[in-house]
Amino acid sequence: MFEEWYLNEVFSSKIRDAWKLTDYYLLRLIFNILDESSIIYLLKSPVSIDKILKSKKYPDRVYFSIQWILDRLTLDGFVKKMEEGSEVLYSITDKQMEYDLDKIKEKAGRCCSGY
Repeated sequence: MFEEWYLNEVFSSKIRDAWKLTDYYLLRLIFNILDESSIIYLLKSPVSIDKILKSKKYPDRVYFSIQWILDRLTLDGFVKKMEEGSEVLYSITDKQMEYDLDKIKEKAGRCCSGY
């Protein structure tokens, strides 16, 4: 995501906490999409978006949606992006998402109280 100095300089701690919670929520939704569509299994070895489209029989018009999802996960190190010749390949990394629902609920309550 954004560098910490940027978040610390521009936004209050309440907004930073809310931002991180919404970003976490977005990442969970993305992983749910990849899991439900079984794309997550294709990412176990380097794969191109074109190969994903063919494998899943998706129309070409979803190319940029899948690219956005994979590039977003690349930002946080959940997916590795590499170039092989003229082809861009993606693969899932071993990075795990921290998930402590009680802590998230507590933080969300503190963050959003008073609105």
